[in-house]
Amino acid sequence: MRKALNWGVMIHRYLGIIFGVVILLWCLSGFVMMFVQYPSLTSQERYSYMSPLSIDSCCQALDTSRLTSYKFDSFILQQIPSGPLLKLISDDKTYFFDAMSGTLKKSASSFTRLNSAKQIASNLGVGGVQSLGLVDIDQWSIIPSVAKHAPFEIFQLDDSQKSRLYFSQVTGELVQQVTFVERTWGWVGSVIHWIYPTVIRANTELWVQLVIWLSVISLFMVLVGAFIGITRLRDKSGWRKSPYQGRFLWHHYSSLFTGVLMLTWLFSGLMSMYPWGLMEGRSFAAEEINLKGSGLSVTPKLQGTFENLHEFDLPNKTVEIKGVMVAGFLNVTATDSLGKSTLIRQIAIDDYTDNQFPSPDDLAEKMRPGETIASIDFLTSGDSYYYDHHNKRDFPVYRIIYDDGEHIYLDGLSFDIAAVFDNGRKTARWLYKGLHRGDFFPTLNGGLVWYLSWGGLLLLMTSAVGIACWLAFRYWQNLLVKNHASHSKPRW
Repeated sequence: MRKALNWGVMIHRYLGIIFGVVILLWCLSGFVMMFVQYPSLTSQERYSYMSPLSIDSCCQALDTSRLTSYKFDSFILQQIPSGPLLKLISDDKTYFFDAMSGTLKKSASSFTRLNSAKQIASNLGVGGVQSLGLVDIDQWSIIPSVAKHAPFEIFQLDDSQKSRLYFSQVTGELVQQVTFVERTWGWVGSVIHWIYPTVIRANTELWVQLVIWLSVISLFMVLVGAFIGITRLRDKSGWRKSPYQGRFLWHHYSSLFTGVLMLTWLFSGLMSMYPWGLMEGRSFAAEEINLKGSGLSVTPKLQGTFENLHEFDLPNKTVEIKGVMVAGFLNVTATDSLGKSTLIRQIAIDDYTDNQFPSPDDLAEKMRPGETIASIDFLTSGDSYYYDHHNKRDFPVYRIIYDDGEHIYLDGLSFDIAAVFDNGRKTARWLYKGLHRGDFFPTLNGGLVWYLSWGGLLLLMTSAVGIACWLAFRYWQNLLVKNHASHSKPRW
């Protein structure tokens, strides 16, 4: 035991010199991320920046001659400075049409992007707009949800927040907005916490392995420390007081007190990377195909739907119209500038489709034929798996639970799949989001109780790690002093 203890002390000491600092940075940046997340353009912001649709003469002569064999599962119509833009979307490709002329667009021009930026500036009451140039990727567009729209043109607004707008060079859409405050806190928050510098994150495999092994080695170091700490409290007669004094006593007791919490937090951080394929969950592609069918073709009936969009009963200040294919129906929703969506039409597209849209029970059976359905509920607020916290969820939804425990959530308006949870995803929800972010009770997320409880626990961990880093610093300081003294001593 004595030999193992000595080895443990040496391993813990030398690993702690490096990885103690890593854990301390994770703790400090974790505090920041409780309040400020990685910058993102919210749906609410995106809709508020869009101009109301003008579609009186929309979609009358779409040039679809090149799309006769093309299948898609949804469309989006929205206003850009040059007029309404129609997008036909599938999983792997999107086609863009000038909805007024009907011509197929290849990519958005720099002139279109500049006009879009000026339009947003005008809506915000800001005068000046400056192009910062073209980029493939940078620190605030490296996140996958934004990076998939690369490359970008960046514009800076002459506003008090020094906002930067990222427009996709391909689609001309606004896909990211970052203010000066978000950029500043992002550097000391998410960039440090996620180890997200562009030079590292751009190489996905390097980044994944770096985060995984930093977490694994940090876990090992804390486990060794826990072994030492517990062993030091026992002798042949049983439990005893700590043999340490001064700052070492503080390190001993603070680390023992927060040890389980620290191990849990590091482990859950490791689980956030889904290491070695753990908890990745299965594909729900079969369920999606069963729900949506083989896809939409540009048939005369669909063309007529596009031509008649201006006759639909649209809400005031509609900025976007979206159609999703579900069970042979094209479910058309309209969203206004406040982000409120309304179902305005359900159109039977297939000739063999009944005029009555299927019930949630029928859709549940259609997605997973032969599977027993445990329950179907209509949710207007979150449950244990589908809830708001750092990420905004759309409500209402239909929650379908099957006998095997799998959950499928359908959008309450379009009936498109909003989220899925199999056993792997459900496990990840608790081992990562539960243990790492404190998301145990959705009703408390982001509230005062959550901030006080989770902030207090994080403060305890940070204090314990800070003491450990101070000890490591003093150890190296003393070592350097001794080394300097031995070399300065004259030799006779």
